[in-house]
Amino acid sequence: MYSRFKYISSAILILSIISCSICAQNKSEIFIPLQNRNEVKISPDFDTLLSGKEYSYIMKFAPKYKFSELFFDKGVAVRTDSLLRITPKTKKTSGLDTAMFKIIGFANNSRILLYQYLLIKPEPKLFPNFNSNKGMIVLNNMALERNEKYKRDNFSQKAILSYEEPGRDDTSITILSVTLSLVNKQMQKNLYKKGDKLDEEMIKEIRKLSSNTLTYIKLEVKIGKKTKSVWTRFMLTV
Repeated sequence: MYSRFKYISSAILILSIISCSICAQNKSEIFIPLQNRNEVKISPDFDTLLSGKEYSYIMKFAPKYKFSELFFDKGVAVRTDSLLRITPKTKKTSGLDTAMFKIIGFANNSRILLYQYLLIKPEPKLFPNFNSNKGMIVLNNMALERNEKYKRDNFSQKAILSYEEPGRDDTSITILSVTLSLVNKQMQKNLYKKGDKLDEEMIKEIRKLSSNTLTYIKLEVKIGKKTKSVWTRFMLTV
């Protein structure tokens, strides 16, 4: 009976020691605000970040910190020497989102845990942007504005081209044909198809691109009883 009591007492003592150790560990892992700390300096100061855009900063640690770990809950954060690159990402489509950026700096016998809240602004929606006189060629819901850049991945088998003009009903506009021209240092191709869709050959040529390519799209459109040609020019990025 005595030995059993002694065993239970020893077990309780061990559990108490472990519990105290865990408490002490949790207490030491409290993150503190990054602002105005001498251990880490980041320049320029963080501002509201645009989702999907990469930002570069200079991050300097106090000499005693040998290396660090970064944690960013809404995007990617990478450190190379003193260069810090952050690419935020949010699923929100409007307003602002809040992200948590954490840094752990390691010294020989210690470490420091820092955090910073960042504001993320969603990527702007790509809607047709008309002026008072001109129409716009549209790929699905994305306006193909002149001299802009668009990703190759936007051009899929299901992509549909349309032409929109301010003050006109879409039902009064019919696309008769599509001409696609691709121009870069390696090649120049011109493809033609009747209707309002990019055909399989056009999509295949776009998929084959290995470098950024100047792209022209011309539509033959019928508006009411009149027929006219409209075009746009942009850079297709791979």
